Amino acid sequence: MVLGIIHLTYEDFVLHLPNGQQQWRSILEKAGQQEDPGWVKQMCPFNDATIYSIVGATCEVLGQGAEEIGRSFGRHFVDAVTRLGYGKFLRSLSSSIIGFITTLNNLHMHLSAGAPAFVMPEFRTDKVPSPMHHNNQPGCSHVTVPYYCVKLGAVGQPVAQRSPAPAEAFHCVQVEADSLELHYRSKRAGLASWVEGIIQGLAIDYYDNMPLKMQLLRGRDDGSCDHE
Repeated sequence: MVLGIIHLTYEDFVLHLPNGQQQWRSILEKAGQQEDPGWVKQMCPFNDATIYSIVGATCEVLGQGAEEIGRSFGRHFVDAVTRLGYGKFLRSLSSSIIGFITTLNNLHMHLSAGAPAFVMPEFRTDKVPSPMHHNNQPGCSHVTVPYYCVKLGAVGQPVAQRSPAPAEAFHCVQVEADSLELHYRSKRAGLASWVEGIIQGLAIDYYDNMPLKMQLLRGRDDGSCDHE
């Protein structure tokens, strides 16, 4: 189950596109959804299949790939929830983007208290070498850029040697000042681009347009890992 706020902000994302009203009607028709879905309660859970069908229809209508749309939606999501009145709460979570990322599990745990049917993703951050130095770990490219580097994926320790995280585990590992590795676990496949977009949106809107580089290292799509 995903919360209704995802559906509300996704609709808002499409409506802000050129000719958004017509695009949204076409998307709902292709997805087999009624024109007025009635997503009134932001914290009301909805079946995952609904949003997947709408995203698939969006790809067809806009002629774009799911990852491109996911990143765009993620950036828009930050703006949309701010306009819905969550800005003050989000700003209170941390004074830095890294601090915010390390609180994601606590945020989802807070949301789940009011929506027991909500199935939460799980995030974990690991310390990695500074992006100003060579990184010779398997699957990780050398990055020489003077800004924060957020890497989505599992690097170093083989998947077989890692203990599987509980479905609703909440823990973060120490991170360095300018670089971190984010592990994203969710039963919902194909949403890593949403995470990328949301983090980029937060860096822009909440942390003074902070330069941020993100790199997907491993994931489920290519079978290189059991999570992103």
